[in-house]
Amino acid sequence: MNWSQLIIGLLPLLGVAVGGYATYFTQSKTLNRQLDRDKEKEKEAKNIERLTVYGEILKLDGENSMSKKSLMKDFEEFNLATFITEFRPIFFSKFFLLDQDVAELVRKMDSVLIGERESIYLSPRQNTLLLESYNQIINSIEIHLENYRKKL
Repeated sequence: MNWSQLIIGLLPLLGVAVGGYATYFTQSKTLNRQLDRDKEKEKEAKNIERLTVYGEILKLDGENSMSKKSLMKDFEEFNLATFITEFRPIFFSKFFLLDQDVAELVRKMDSVLIGERESIYLSPRQNTLLLESYNQIINSIEIHLENYRKKL
């Protein structure tokens, strides 16, 4: 057998192998880029949904006073009824999307409220914990919104 005939016979095979590898490499790179874009879109959609929840909370915060001067005592009283009926349902409707610091504060408030749902009276300690936690939540939400705006 002549070497030149062997080389002439193997060249098309080599071309097919190189072409196949180049096609595979190009397609896998394109597919990976598409998957990365899809992941980013999904992440951004969840981020927008989380920010929408935060917007709803800030809207409610502007519409409702969460502390009021107590008639019988000389301290600010937490507006328990408004928190339970207005704020809590929004927090827990998308709880899985909340930032960790906000979620922890919401759970902290919830643990204070355990056993207090039937009662309209809070101890001064519970009242203070709820007011502080609520204010921390609002501050955290504002920080998260500010950070989002800075990224734009």
